[in-house]
Amino acid sequence: MRLDVAHELVRENADMNLTEQIKAFVFSHGSMVVIAIIGVMALILAVKIAHVIMRMMFALLGLAAIGTAVWWFFLRQ
Repeated sequence: MRLDVAHELVRENADMNLTEQIKAFVFSHGSMVVIAIIGVMALILAVKIAHVIMRMMFALLGLAAIGTAVWWFFLRQ
């Protein structure tokens, strides 16, 4: 799409709300900033969730290792 056509579409649809602009793939500068900020926040949230999941996995792995060691120590013959 040519740049002047895109600018004209943005000017014509300036009264559209953000949801309507996203559906029409017509973004104003403010909308692009909001979408970029939401994307960065989603990335940060995903990284934090991944760290929590990794900690939980290592905690469960540690508990399993401790349980295995206790089982082996007390139940060996």
